[in-house]
Amino acid sequence: MRDEHGTESFFQHLLPHHFQLELAKRDENENVNIYRARHRGPRPA
Repeated sequence: MRDEHGTESFFQHLLPHHFQLELAKRDENENVNIYRARHRGPRPA
């Protein structure tokens, strides 16, 4: 993840509030993670 683009903050703070994340595939040789994101839907009031 690139620090200069704020990617880490996006994946650790913003995305989990709106989506359920699941690691779908990891390639350690290329240092690539692919995630499946499912929308959580509206939060109860």
